[in-house]
Parts: sequence; structure tokens; C-alpha cells
Amino acid sequence: MVLAGLLMVAALQTTPPVATASQAFGVDYLDADFTSAGVTLFGVKVDSGAWVDVAPAKVTNPLTPAGSSTYRIAIPPLTPGAHSAVFRACNPNLCSDPSAPFAFVLAVKPATPPPGRIIGGL
Repeated sequence: MVLAGLLMVAALQTTPPVATASQAFGVDYLDADFTSAGVTLFGVKVDSGAWVDVAPAKVTNPLTPAGSSTYRIAIPPLTPGAHSAVFRACNPNLCSDPSAPFAFVLAVKPATPPPGRIIGGL
């Protein structure tokens, strides 16, 4: 079975991509494998944390390879900085081996400043 998505893109990059907490992971999974294995959920494990299982949420993405679908997996709450995630697919009886690690950096988006104002000279 194939877990690719962002993992394939990451393999081509020299620096890890930067993500914010409002974004999500995208995992491409072969449609034939999804159906034949009866996949019911995906799991994500960030750094040395526990596996977090999520229901498959198919999304449309122009980078999805032919014969595959892209699934959205929320980025769990993390501290800003460098992280690594692995993914797996599960059916009611078994889970796949973990994918290759996907390195990324979680950044905090600064808050929007209030409107400006005129102040006296200094």
C-alpha cells in the first residue's frame, strides 16, 4: 500500500515546508488499495507522540496522482518548530506499516495589528 502525498513532495525539497496550525497534512492513497483493504481510518504520529486516528476525509487537490485520492489529516496541536510525522492506513483488523517520515516546520502566524494612528513627534 502506498502513502505518498506530501511525503513525495518533501523528498524533492531541500528544506522542510512551513505549516501553520490552520493547515492540514495531505496524504495520497491508491484508490484500489483503499477499497481492497477496507481502509476505515488513517493514523498520524508526530515526533515521538502517540498515534492519532482520524476518519478519512477525501479532498480535491490538483497534485493528486492518477488512481489515487488525497485525504486531509489535521495537524495536531504542537509547539512551533521542526517536527516529523509518519502516517498509516488501518482497517478494522490491522494497520499498515508507518510511512517514511515527513519533516515540516510549524510556524505561528502573527496576529493582525490594530489600525494605525497619528502620534506626536518624538
